[in-house]
Amino acid sequence: MGRVSQVLDSCTRLCLLEPDPHRLPDLRVVPVAGSSAAEPANAIKQLCVAHILCAPLSDAFHTRLRAAGIGLSCVVSGNVQ
Repeated sequence: MGRVSQVLDSCTRLCLLEPDPHRLPDLRVVPVAGSSAAEPANAIKQLCVAHILCAPLSDAFHTRLRAAGIGLSCVVSGNVQ
């Protein structure tokens, strides 16, 4: 809905950005969901995500993402743009 989810665990879509110093980044929205912390963490890992900007998340999800080598900045809120 154009906003950063208040809790990453409840998000159903990710906005992916690939930075390019020569132009504005392309924004791609991909679905991500699961019934446990493992399912979306595995889906995110398969997308080759290096770092996530997000609102707070559960300890279980945090642990799974960090174990996958994904960096986290868990203090973002508001509109995606």
